[in-house]
Amino acid sequence: MELRHLRYFIAVAEELHFGNAAKKLKISQPPLSAQIKELEEELGVQLFERTKRTVALTEAGKYYYEMSRKTLQRIDKDRDTVQVIARGEQGKVAIGFGGSVVYEILPKVLKQIKKSFPKLELHVSQQTTNQQMASLKTGEIDIALLVPPVDDEDIHTFPFYREALIVCLPKTHPLAKVPEPLTMEQLHKEPLIVSPRSAGEGYFDAINALFIKSHTTMNISQYSTEQQTMVSLVAAEFGISFVPESTRLIKHENVVYRQIDVLHHKETVLAWSKATQVPVVHRIVELLQKMKSER
Repeated sequence: MELRHLRYFIAVAEELHFGNAAKKLKISQPPLSAQIKELEEELGVQLFERTKRTVALTEAGKYYYEMSRKTLQRIDKDRDTVQVIARGEQGKVAIGFGGSVVYEILPKVLKQIKKSFPKLELHVSQQTTNQQMASLKTGEIDIALLVPPVDDEDIHTFPFYREALIVCLPKTHPLAKVPEPLTMEQLHKEPLIVSPRSAGEGYFDAINALFIKSHTTMNISQYSTEQQTMVSLVAAEFGISFVPESTRLIKHENVVYRQIDVLHHKETVLAWSKATQVPVVHRIVELLQKMKSER
């Protein structure tokens, strides 16, 4: 049985006249009659009661008409959906992100994607840089916002966002009342809360580079992979932390944020697998590249 059998049958069922149905289908009547007969033989039932003057649906024909209409409607709907997916306008996309983008760039990214692709089903998950790299390789996520470097020839990257590092201090710290910018000479001996290098070397190395620039060394006291946790540890007076400027959006009554005298940035890149064949992933990448260029 082919789809044309259903379309021919529906035309005759609606017209109840082979000649009119043939005109509607833009074919001649004999082939149409032959196709309907072929369909009845395949089903092993009579679909129409025929006389010289009338054509009527049998009970089996009435049921088959309703089923055929629903089948074609579903096929037409599925065809439209497939075409939308092929154009990269619909589907499912999983996005991984690091904690440092949560407070400023991630909301903007997700809002822009939802605005441009309203039918898209988005799944987001917070992961360390190393977890994001592994997830891109396995296909668990399609796109990542992570801290470079990305030393993997199977992963595309695009420089997406950079922000200056600032210092987060306990509100009770003597330096909290000192005019900005604070100097690295003032800060370098303080107990330091930092993200572990095992979670992603890019973030750790950015902090380390800040100390190298100022000819000082880190005095690490605590490790944390989450920005929120870092701020909480600072509030509890476990130490200080150098964080991206967007971390200011984490409001805590027991911490203050201050500019520092050495300018250094934390980088974020857009990353995706070179092997992906999902159209909507490429559409999102193009959208975010344009979004970056317009900032």
